[in-house]
Amino acid sequence: MAFKLVSVLLFLMFLLQPAFCNEVVEHTPWGDINWTHYTVKTTGIAEEENVSLFEEENSLKTAIRFARIKAFKRLYELVLNIALLDDKPLKEFFSKNKTEELFQKIYNNTYVLGWMNIAENKIEVSIRLNLLKTLSDYIQPYMKNTLLEKDSSVFIVDARSYELKPSLICKIFDEKNTVIYSSSPKYFYSMEEALLYAGPRKINFIDIKDIKSLRCSFVVSSTTETLYDVIIVLKNEE
Repeated sequence: MAFKLVSVLLFLMFLLQPAFCNEVVEHTPWGDINWTHYTVKTTGIAEEENVSLFEEENSLKTAIRFARIKAFKRLYELVLNIALLDDKPLKEFFSKNKTEELFQKIYNNTYVLGWMNIAENKIEVSIRLNLLKTLSDYIQPYMKNTLLEKDSSVFIVDARSYELKPSLICKIFDEKNTVIYSSSPKYFYSMEEALLYAGPRKINFIDIKDIKSLRCSFVVSSTTETLYDVIIVLKNEE
C-alpha cells in the first residue's frame, strides 16, 4: 500500500513539474534561451515609422507581418550564436551552404506565439523555436550517447559550486581524459527539481573534479565508462 502511495505521489509531482519548475533561462541580445526545455523565444517590434495608421485593418496586418520578420531575424541570429560545444557558437561549425539550409529549417519550425499592442502605435510579435527538434541533424555528429529506456539509471552532476553555463552539447571526461558523455543533458537550478525529473530510477551522483570550459565541459570522478541521461544542477545567479 505504501509503495502504491509513493508511486502515485511521484507521478503527480512529475505531472505538476512544469507548474513550479524554476527553468534555466539564458538572456541574450537576441532573445531568451530556455535550457530546461531547449526552446528559444524572441520578439520583434513594429512602430509607427515602419507602418503608418495601425488602426486600419490592412496596415495592422502589415505591421504584424513586419514585426514577425524582425522577430525571425533576431531568432536566426540567436541560433547562429548559441553555444554548441565549449565556448564555440553554432555558426563556427557551419559552412555557407549549411547556414542557408539552417535558415530554411528554422523558418519551417518557428512557431508564432502571438502579437500584442505594447504601446500606442507599437506592436510586438513573439515567436518560439524547439532547438533539439530543429537542430537534431546538425548536432548529431557531436553526440556520443543515446538515451536508454526510461527505467534506466540517471546521472546527476551537482555543479552549483561552479560558474558552469549550458551548451547544446555538454562534454564530460573521466580522469583519464576520455570522453564519457557528449550529448544534451537536462539543466535545472535546484537538486529538488533534478530529483523530481529523475523520478523512481536508480540515481548516481557524480562529482566534478576539474573544469575544461565553463560552457559545460568538465572532468568527473567516475569509474563509469559511459554516462547516459545526465542531469546537471547549475547555480542560479538570479
